[in-house]
This record gives sequence, C-alpha cells and structure tokens, in this order.
Amino acid sequence: MRRIVTGQCARTYSVTTVSSNGVTAGKERETGMETMKLAAALIMRKELRQKLNELAMRIGNNAISQEGDEPLENPNELLRQLQDANQELIGLVQAINRTNMTVRMPDGRTIADALAERDGLIRMVRYMRDIADKAAVEQVRYSLTEIRQVSRIDAADVQARIDRMAERARRLDLAIQELNWTTDLVVG
Repeated sequence: MRRIVTGQCARTYSVTTVSSNGVTAGKERETGMETMKLAAALIMRKELRQKLNELAMRIGNNAISQEGDEPLENPNELLRQLQDANQELIGLVQAINRTNMTVRMPDGRTIADALAERDGLIRMVRYMRDIADKAAVEQVRYSLTEIRQVSRIDAADVQARIDRMAERARRLDLAIQELNWTTDLVVG
C-alpha cells in the first residue's frame, strides 16, 4: 500500500491509501483540503531549489566579516534553514519520483518512461538540427580550382525527421503536463 499526500501546502497533509489496483478512497483529516497534485509538487520543487541557491549565496555573503563587525544575517541560522530546506526537497523529490514510477499514462507506460522518451526526443531534435544546419551550409568557392564539398546528408529528409520528432515530443509533453495536473502525489 502507498499513501497519497493531500493538502493545501507542503506541510499540511491528509492520507489516502493506494493499492495495486488503484486509489482506495480515504478520508481527509480536515474539511476543505484539496489533493496535492504532481504539478504542484513540481512547482514546489523548483521553488525549493531556488530557495536553496539563495540560502547558499546568503551564507557565503555572511560567512566572513571583519573583526568587531556582525554579519547582516546569522550564517549559522541560514545554514540550519539550508539543511531544513534540503531535507524538505529530498522528501519532495522522493515523492515525485515515486509518483512518476507508479502512475501510468493512458497508453500504459509510467510517467517516468514517458519523461525518458520525451527527453530523448528533445535531445535527438537538438542533434538533428545541428546536423541539418551543417549539411545545409552553402559552399563558397573563390575559384573553380578549389575542391568542391558536397553534403552527404539529405537536409530536407533530416528536417522532415526533425519535424516529426519535435511534434511527437510536443504531444508527449502535453500528455505528461495534463497528467501532472490530475495526478495525486504518491508518498512513502
């Protein structure tokens, strides 16, 4: 059995159990609470990463001061906040990963598998665009005696493949985003 985090914010939770067959109805601990969606957790992850970066910068700015001067902020308190935020991020990332490995897309694959495919398509589009750009470069010859260079790749064919892969990546990304907003976050 797994639990789904529900709540209005990261620190307010209620629990619903999940079996291998799907979600088993659970009771919310407080009335008016909404289920935390995967998309909300992804937004929180981004915010926590930004907070960690800012805290690290603030610690660096306050770690050393002139003798007799006090730093603007207590670096030890900032370090405690950094450690707390990092622990919160670890738990959130674990829940996101668990959700991505558990929840299935309409075609039956997990979100994690769909993300890997989307990222692979995006990566290939990038490589193929670079290849198409290099293959489509016009050769400038200053005289007829210069050696002529010819493309060994059909740039039009490569561009058509790029277009198809980019379209697949966009459609897959839309399906993932849609599922993110309808999927409850699964926790330990």
